[in-house]
Amino acid sequence: MPGVSRLKVIALTALIACMTVSLSPSVARAQRSAVPKRVLVLYWYSKDFPWNVKFDQTFQAALQSARPKTAEYYPEYLESNRFPGENQTLLFHDYLKHKYADRPMDVVVANSDASLDFLLKYRSDLFPQAAMVFVATRRPTTEQLAAGPGVTGIINLSGFKKTLDLALKLHPGTQQAYVISGTLQHDKKFETLAREQLRELENRVEITYLTDLPVHELIAKVKKLPERSIVLYVSQQSQDKQETVLESGDIFASIAPSTKVPIYGMTPSVEGRGIIGGYINTPEGCGTGAAEIALQIANGTRALDIPIEPAAAVPIFDWRQLQRWGISEDQLPPGAIVRFREDTFWHLYKWRIVGAITIFILEAILIAILLVERRRLGLARAALDERLHFETLLSELSAEFTWLPANEVNSCIAKWIDRLSRFFSVDDGAIIDLPRNAISSNDHPLESLHPLLEGFSKTQLTDFLGQLSSGLTVNLSRLPQDSTDTRGAGKKVLSLFAVPISVNGLIRALVFYTVDSNHVWSQDLVVRLRMIGEIFSESLSRKHQETELRASEERFATAFRSNPQPMSITTLREDRYLDVNDSFLGISGFARNEVIGRTSAELNIWETPVARNEFVKRLETHWPLRNFETKFRTKSGAFRIFLSSAELLNLGGERCLLVASSDITDRKKLEDDLMRLTSRLFNLQDEERRRIARELHDDTAQNLFAISINLAKLHQRGSNWGPEELRIIEECETLGNHAMREIRTLSYLLHPPLLDQAGLVSALQWYVEGFIKRSDIYVDLFLQDIGRLDSELETALFRIVQEGLTNIHRHSGSVTGSIRLESKGDRIILQIKDEGHGVTSSIPVESVKGIYELGVGIPGMQQRLRQLGGELDVVSNHKGTIVTAAVPVRRRAGDD
Repeated sequence: MPGVSRLKVIALTALIACMTVSLSPSVARAQRSAVPKRVLVLYWYSKDFPWNVKFDQTFQAALQSARPKTAEYYPEYLESNRFPGENQTLLFHDYLKHKYADRPMDVVVANSDASLDFLLKYRSDLFPQAAMVFVATRRPTTEQLAAGPGVTGIINLSGFKKTLDLALKLHPGTQQAYVISGTLQHDKKFETLAREQLRELENRVEITYLTDLPVHELIAKVKKLPERSIVLYVSQQSQDKQETVLESGDIFASIAPSTKVPIYGMTPSVEGRGIIGGYINTPEGCGTGAAEIALQIANGTRALDIPIEPAAAVPIFDWRQLQRWGISEDQLPPGAIVRFREDTFWHLYKWRIVGAITIFILEAILIAILLVERRRLGLARAALDERLHFETLLSELSAEFTWLPANEVNSCIAKWIDRLSRFFSVDDGAIIDLPRNAISSNDHPLESLHPLLEGFSKTQLTDFLGQLSSGLTVNLSRLPQDSTDTRGAGKKVLSLFAVPISVNGLIRALVFYTVDSNHVWSQDLVVRLRMIGEIFSESLSRKHQETELRASEERFATAFRSNPQPMSITTLREDRYLDVNDSFLGISGFARNEVIGRTSAELNIWETPVARNEFVKRLETHWPLRNFETKFRTKSGAFRIFLSSAELLNLGGERCLLVASSDITDRKKLEDDLMRLTSRLFNLQDEERRRIARELHDDTAQNLFAISINLAKLHQRGSNWGPEELRIIEECETLGNHAMREIRTLSYLLHPPLLDQAGLVSALQWYVEGFIKRSDIYVDLFLQDIGRLDSELETALFRIVQEGLTNIHRHSGSVTGSIRLESKGDRIILQIKDEGHGVTSSIPVESVKGIYELGVGIPGMQQRLRQLGGELDVVSNHKGTIVTAAVPVRRRAGDD
């Protein structure tokens, strides 16, 4: 039994040992995997290059999404485009070697052909233990792939065949295809790559390669391309006379406007600049793909076990070009992305159309109302004509009657009655003079006043006079004395009608009577009788009105002649002077007898006849006219500048003008002097920006680069420094590199050299791309190829865009914006639009204050345009702000 127990113990010990040995590799791998791998990405061009920005964002996002965190990220930038030459390459090699001497990399990523060439050349010296991942247009050799820990990656520009095949389907009649490519090294690598991928399509279309041509020669060739041909734009780089590198997008912007055939492309740098579209290898797709490969290597997969694959190509198209070439979106491949879509006419002007239709309906209703009113007006005019005839008759009769003594009133009224009876077609008539106190008079009984009143009771006559004294037209009817049957048919009824009037302060009654055989009295006659009292009262007050009118005219004449402003009254048709005041004579230098009765043309007062015609036209369309600026020629021939206001008058049936003016000649001269000073200050400001930018780029930036190199050398001698000194040196290196990048960016923002070298369009494209990256505000850019302009005009428009985008970023709260630059006739139109909350206060477009606020906001924009003969329009509401600048075209000297 003791032997059996010993065997059990030995067996148990062996089992534990085996389990420990089998688990130890897994534990070791887990410990190793817990340490993040170092991943370095070597970019070509600067940090602000659009491809690098988007690649960097997606690459880092893919690394950070890994759980647990398995990689640390290190970016570096090979700027051989800015600093060419073998000496600069060696300096960069030394910089990397010293920087990462104590921090070996596990994976290095080459994000361009230039980066791949650099790493293949110096990999064994810089990163001997690192696996390599490339994103390039070519595949390394078999020996290069197998060297060291191995090489794998993504082949960029892989959509030649798919893009050309799609273009041939969209343009079925195509006979020739032209492939544009080129590099600074003239190595034809893009042409070789294209030939390999397009070999299968040579039986469907004739393919011609335009490789490494100078820009001017390339522009000339594409201008003359035959019909039924297309262009496949791959990539193109060149140098100008100052040896400045012109990038693919800038060259394409010069080629596209002169090309009359469809253009397709595969690189993001030309997207939205005139290509219809194509299978584009986006930096986002390449960044994600490269990060996924780097994570596989960091997790233990060998680079040689990861196959090299083409980059994912996305079909992307420009909506504006699809519309230009009549291509329906139904013809595009599944999953295609259409960008730069513009709003439809209905979407842009929906509320204006609805408003116009509403106005049309309202106008139709108003026209119907006006037609009804027109008919009513016709009836009213007929009645008015009759009344005017009656008023004329009364006026003639009242001319001598108004001032008669009391004893002649009855005889004059008798004449009235005779004519009024004929006017009303009354057969017979009589007049009764009824004093107001007749009802209470005992000396003159009512029955004795006139035989016509006999037979009426006292109660009837008393009621008659009571109504008369209250100002009413009354009537009193009875049967004649010889009538015995008041109800019999055909009997005549005597009717009396009275109208009260005031004569010399006494109330008198004008009485008509008629014998009506039909027992009906015409209501129309009653109305006419009432009119007698009204019109007669008017005739009595006419003299008083005429007196008031003469007093009003005297007051106007006094104000007219004593006014310190020059004032004149002229006829509208001939502009003949009817009257002028003393201020007018003092400024003009004329005597009164030289002006009155003569026309402005005879005095030669207006600058030109056209100026006078424009003044009259504006007066007729914007009456009354206020603050209209004119030039006034004095007797000596000198011009004075007036700010005038005008009113239309009707004098004696003729249309006349009353004009009051203020002399602003001295003020205008001061404004012109200030404008010239403003122009000079703007020019000095721009020159100072050029100088500062040049000094920052040529001196300060180079000094900082030298300091960075010296710090790298100090860091290389790490054995001589303690940990604190090494930390300080590393911090200085980081701060120096950051300061160098900021200074370069600042120098380009102060005055971009691209503005002088390639023109306004290229400079705006560069600036807007940088603005989007710095602000995260998307800006839709539409730039028409307007050619080269005068340098002062290009600078002014560029500064306006800078100021506009700054306002969008700082004040509007908008996350999007748009810029549109185009030529219309003889003017350049620049429009900047956002969708923010608008400007909070009104903007005086003609603000004199703006003259002193140089380069600040809207006033700065206004002054820049004003000195170039342009104007600025600002429309702002809660839906956003639209700034529109219009300026006459001024070409650069020597340009067509």
